[in-house]
Amino acid sequence: MSNTARIFSEILSIDAWRSQASSNAKEAKVHVELAFHHGRLGGDDFSIPFTFSIYLKRAVLSIQVSSPLKIDRDSIARGVPEKEVELTKLRNIRESIVTSGSGRLSINPAIFFAQMSGGVKSAKEITLEEQSKVIETVPPILIRPSPTGMRGEYRWELEPSYLPYLDGQPWDPVGSPRLSIQDLTEAGDEALVKVFVSCKLEDIEIKDLKLKDGCFDAKLSQAIYGDMNRAAAVQYIKHALRYASLEPGMLDNRFSSVLLADILAISG
Repeated sequence: MSNTARIFSEILSIDAWRSQASSNAKEAKVHVELAFHHGRLGGDDFSIPFTFSIYLKRAVLSIQVSSPLKIDRDSIARGVPEKEVELTKLRNIRESIVTSGSGRLSINPAIFFAQMSGGVKSAKEITLEEQSKVIETVPPILIRPSPTGMRGEYRWELEPSYLPYLDGQPWDPVGSPRLSIQDLTEAGDEALVKVFVSCKLEDIEIKDLKLKDGCFDAKLSQAIYGDMNRAAAVQYIKHALRYASLEPGMLDNRFSSVLLADILAISG
């Protein structure tokens, strides 16, 4: 299995590797480089009559290790208690904005700062300098550690803060390894470290559905595109995932799971 294949590359890119720790030849750090993008699909696929934009609103990164490897629990990238308090605060701010009726597309640094200041200022009163302070201090992607209860697996839930969708990198892939693995035998190089990125169907946002130029009866199709075209876009996602040799699952309800990436972390 290759790290260059099996990636839904229009909306994310990923690489993973493990490096030997100099202090202990029996331990290796697992690094994951992950970046989210705004995808534009359909342009080169003649099987569908429209193009559309695609975003991710949430995602989950999982790491699984096979025996005899073990995860060093003390090495897992988690938030210290102070960071956990801040994370809870930021998530509550985001949820209050979303549920207030402003909608995800209205989330921006100005609105976020207004909420952080306790409503002393409105979003319109926030200066560009104050917005820049939010960007400097608030991470664009919130990371929530999420133990699975399995000794050979750990995961992290990812969601945006003041941005409407996941965009960019959630961490420094070199300076912030996800965890370390320990090998108590001599079979470390043969054991597998698997890295997955998944989401729920409802976390995939499809927008800007547009018929391609020259499509038959374009005006009529635009008038009724709604759910019909979104269903066609979902079928396109299924096709893209199958083409990438990933398991699309049953994309028939909003809680269906979608496996977006599946690679191995090999020795680097």
